[in-house]
Amino acid sequence: MKRLLVFTALCSAWVFAADEESSALEKAFKEGSASGHIGLYGQYKKLGKNVLNTNTKGQTSNKSGYLAPSASFVYSTAPLHGISFAAGAWATDSIYEKLDGDYNGSYGNAEGIVESNVMLHVMRAKVEHEGLGFVSYGRQEVDLEWAVGYIQGLVANVTPIANLSITAFWAQKYAQVGFDEISSQFLNMNDNKGIQGLDISYIIADILTINPYYYYADSLLQIPGIKLTADVSAGIVQSSTMLHYAKSIVDKSVTNGTYQGSVLGLTGADLAGQEDGQWIQIEETIAFPAIGFHIGAGYIKTDKDGGGGLLGTFDDHQPLEEGNHTFDPNASQVYVFVGYELGIFNAGVMYGNTSYDATSAITGAIEGFKENEIDVSLGVTLPYNLGIELLYAYVDDDFKELDGAKPGSYNLLKGLVSWRF
Repeated sequence: MKRLLVFTALCSAWVFAADEESSALEKAFKEGSASGHIGLYGQYKKLGKNVLNTNTKGQTSNKSGYLAPSASFVYSTAPLHGISFAAGAWATDSIYEKLDGDYNGSYGNAEGIVESNVMLHVMRAKVEHEGLGFVSYGRQEVDLEWAVGYIQGLVANVTPIANLSITAFWAQKYAQVGFDEISSQFLNMNDNKGIQGLDISYIIADILTINPYYYYADSLLQIPGIKLTADVSAGIVQSSTMLHYAKSIVDKSVTNGTYQGSVLGLTGADLAGQEDGQWIQIEETIAFPAIGFHIGAGYIKTDKDGGGGLLGTFDDHQPLEEGNHTFDPNASQVYVFVGYELGIFNAGVMYGNTSYDATSAITGAIEGFKENEIDVSLGVTLPYNLGIELLYAYVDDDFKELDGAKPGSYNLLKGLVSWRF
């Protein structure tokens, strides 16, 4: 009889606990959060002298352009015992093209978005302990130094002591998902081996941030680097000084064309000849927060022979909107910028001058060329989470073809109207 009573009590406790867990799980889903957008993105490009936009249907123009509506939805559960889940999808398509194929390159003339697509861009599980760190696995957005976009992989972060953050990651697949570009699918970054890395950030005296990092991709590359940032305030003025150095150590199998893997669809033959590269960047920003104004300047230098190596393969934080030659061999870039933000308005102007080496179409020899770029941006935030963003870019590249055409020179206008929630 006692055994029956004990068994009954244990069963009752188990049913009660199971019921409690079921209620907690239901609550986690009910108290989750949703985010997303509905938007319309468009771009118009006027090409340079003697340059024509052509497609395989025989259409030609000295202009290109398209309009692309998009929508996204992401749902995240509330944490249950520190565990949460998130899933989301992004869809985009085109409703107008100047020439057939301007939008997705279906006729050999892509100028913008890679594919019309519906993509499951978020699908991740996360375990988090407040004040200690988190581990997240699946498809998720990342903003790492040399990987910006969405990865399929694992990210772990710990904060063992005050002002110290340690992030480790392993990324197997990568995709660009945005208003102006969306990948056809998540693609291998280094076959199934992926890329792993360690990023450490330590803040000293609330002024100096020391950020060493190391990326490793077996049989592909290594990226050791360090970024130093000093932030100082003096009355109404704030100063931010940044020094950044990175080395791209490219595997010999890549250089000699025997690499057997796949990098975002590129094969060993596509990557053959790529040498080691480096990145040196210095930037100073002076801000006046009380009036919403900032001004700054910077300098970037790449390796004489290898340029940036493979540093820009998975997107980056380069300052210019276009920056077509920022990672080229022997590139030197000087840029200046100003910005202003007041209430619902923000505006900015940036100018960049890039010197780089390339094979001349006229002489066939390696020569130095220059590209000038001016970016002008304007943004307005309206009620009900509506927003309007405009960007104009003027690019003048002195590289010329035999007929005098300047394929690297153009005028570009981008616009976005969006509602976010």
